[in-house]
Amino acid sequence: MDFLEKMFRMIALIAALKIIGKVLLDFKAKTELTNSRNKLNYGLASRKDLSSLSNASFITWSLSILVELGFSNLQVMSYKLSDSYQIKASINGSDAYIKFIKLNLKDTPIDEDDYPTVGRPEVQEFLGTMERDNIKIGYVITNGNFSGDASEFAVTMPTGYYLKLIDGCELTRLHRRNQKQYLVANLD
Repeated sequence: MDFLEKMFRMIALIAALKIIGKVLLDFKAKTELTNSRNKLNYGLASRKDLSSLSNASFITWSLSILVELGFSNLQVMSYKLSDSYQIKASINGSDAYIKFIKLNLKDTPIDEDDYPTVGRPEVQEFLGTMERDNIKIGYVITNGNFSGDASEFAVTMPTGYYLKLIDGCELTRLHRRNQKQYLVANLD
């Protein structure tokens, strides 16, 4: 083989490897997306999966859980494009407000408890909105955690008000429970 022929074969081999690499990367990306969707659809989602969703996808996913829990007449009341949405809904014949706070991870958490936190000010502000609009039932849902102050505040509501805080762990538990009930009902 002369030098030119060896050079041509080397260039062809490099081009073929680049094409194969691109095909494999595309396949990997599609597989990861499919796996992520399947986790969310079949109740295998973790808080890390929830954190990787876009804000709109997180809200859509969470709304499907609320419908399964018996909420109806879901209406978007307000939203910030960044991370917070407020929904008005009906549950057991009563109006309720639901506030979604999607927290974005700065780094991959080291362990399951290393997530951003929603504090008391956000929960207090939400209660103020409930009082202003005379809504007695409220839920604050996040993919992260609630601070101790926020949790303490939620259990000391004024008389006649009910406020439930649902963190990322509880949200995934609710989803898993609903998916299990759905699968059992459809297998019988």
